[in-house]
Amino acid sequence: MDQETAWTIAATQRADGSIPWEPGRHVDPWNHVGAAMGMAVTGLRHEAEAAYPWLARTQNPDGSWFAAYRDGHAADRSRDTSFSAYVAVGLRHHWLLAGDERFLTRMWRS
Repeated sequence: MDQETAWTIAATQRADGSIPWEPGRHVDPWNHVGAAMGMAVTGLRHEAEAAYPWLARTQNPDGSWFAAYRDGHAADRSRDTSFSAYVAVGLRHHWLLAGDERFLTRMWRS
């Protein structure tokens, strides 16, 4: 991913940390994590780290996420088990890049 693409993603990120497919579209956990990983790879660490608390806030009590969110609410209440694994991959990826154990611990406790 090049820097221009990463800044385009960062410009799409909302104040709550969520990253929609594009402005005005929904957010899904899979693409949200992929966008955070792309920003992290290009050095946008602050922006990438802002994405993960959104996941912690939207996680269901059983550990799952809904398939899509719009305006802070579930727009598609179906669930995909791969989301949980991909969030874990995203957090590990971020830790490998940044080496920030405090961030990782904070997200683990969420």
